[in-house]
Amino acid sequence: TFCTREYAPVCARRRGELRTFPNACEARAADYRIVDDGPC
Repeated sequence: TFCTREYAPVCARRRGELRTFPNACEARAADYRIVDDGPC
């Protein structure tokens, strides 16, 4: 997956672990599910 370098942070979760990603594309590429806009 190619993600742009846009900075629009999202909070995402995978197996109970929350992590902030720089954008939604990177979260999805890492197999995380977005739970909220903005950093965790």
